[in-house]
Amino acid sequence: MSGALVVAACSGAQEEGPVTDESVAADTQSVAADPSMWASAEDAAGTYSLTYADGTEGVLTVAADGTAEGVIGGEEFTASFTVPEPGKLCYTDLSNEDLSVPAQCWVNSPMNEDGSWNFAGDDGTAGTAKPAE
Repeated sequence: MSGALVVAACSGAQEEGPVTDESVAADTQSVAADPSMWASAEDAAGTYSLTYADGTEGVLTVAADGTAEGVIGGEEFTASFTVPEPGKLCYTDLSNEDLSVPAQCWVNSPMNEDGSWNFAGDDGTAGTAKPAE
């Protein structure tokens, strides 16, 4: 890997200018906006509309403290979650056993042009999410 860095340093490419707090903030916001790159509960925090492949709809609110709450298919729930790797959220401590989807890990795709993204659970359950309006 250090060889690639040496080649890049000697390539004669123009420098982009100094790194500022604003440029770091912009880079952080673009990563946080891409669900496949969420690396922490803080990145994932927000409220999202969910539509599962079978047509079930829901709303999920995830908080920066690793808690979540929502309604899926008319069933209310709370849960805890972790982000073990970028783009993967794992839910535990699900409060409602009647929920149509179990506590499990979900992997997010990169964001689509329309602002939505796809997700898939460990059990094969899939759907689409987007920020709630």
